[in-house]
Amino acid sequence: MADSLSSGGSFRKEVRVQIPPPAPAMPSLDSKSNIIYPIFLILVGLTASFVYMRTRNGIRLELPFFTKTEVAKPILPPAAPAKAKIPVLVYHYVEVVQNKDDFIRRSLAITPATFESHIKSLVEDGYTFYFVRDISDVLTASKAAKAVVLTFDDGYGDFYTDAFPILKKYNVKSTVFINSGLINQPNYMTKPQVLELAKSGIVELGGHGYSHLNLVQVEKALATTTVETDREKLKTDYGVTAVSFCYPYGAYNATIQQIVKNAGYTYGVTLDPGWILSTDNLLAIPRVKPGAAGTGSLAEYLNSLN
Repeated sequence: MADSLSSGGSFRKEVRVQIPPPAPAMPSLDSKSNIIYPIFLILVGLTASFVYMRTRNGIRLELPFFTKTEVAKPILPPAAPAKAKIPVLVYHYVEVVQNKDDFIRRSLAITPATFESHIKSLVEDGYTFYFVRDISDVLTASKAAKAVVLTFDDGYGDFYTDAFPILKKYNVKSTVFINSGLINQPNYMTKPQVLELAKSGIVELGGHGYSHLNLVQVEKALATTTVETDREKLKTDYGVTAVSFCYPYGAYNATIQQIVKNAGYTYGVTLDPGWILSTDNLLAIPRVKPGAAGTGSLAEYLNSLN
């Protein structure tokens, strides 16, 4: 404050008032959005990451803004295949070979008396007989102890005349692989005989190809037709939905296995030697030649296999 003399001779008091600076302006709505929106996006991203990491690892999700809690199931490794010792025996002829010059037939034949000694030996030693189609169940149900499977290739007539009566006598199961296109031909069973087998309850009918072609040595299209036609004939002629197949001559590869699988078969038996079966290789089942037992007990021979 200061005093001064005006031109009129009177005094005038000057008052100086200090005016405070103006207050800062409040942020506008647009300015708030520029701040809040990025923060919102960051929170959403963090929440999503949190949810993903917890649910991915199978941890219970418990967040207040979820109305339902869920548990994500952890991914488990596949179960190990079931394996066990199950001898699958392979027979061809059960007869007394009359032609001594038929070396192939003689090498594949076993006399009815020897065959009966095999069956009697297994029955007395407590073996349980199964069809090929039972193998998966036997493995997974841990019923493989003293399990055995009898198989007969080709559908020769002597199966009906010589082997079947012995199987009925001891009431044991077997699987017979037939070439449906050779039924009623010389040396093979007749259709009425095969129908009787299908209704017997102790014989499983399996496929062996419409004719006895080496599937590996023919074109894929012909191999496919041979396998598929045989399975269709088993259904239409004998009322059998076959799931077991025998590779002619024991010849197979990955392509033939796929053809057999695509045709509807679950099992494929080979001539590969062996007695350890596995659920992960049911289309390449090995078999045992019972002639290896010689004149001794077949049960003792099978028991000795490791």
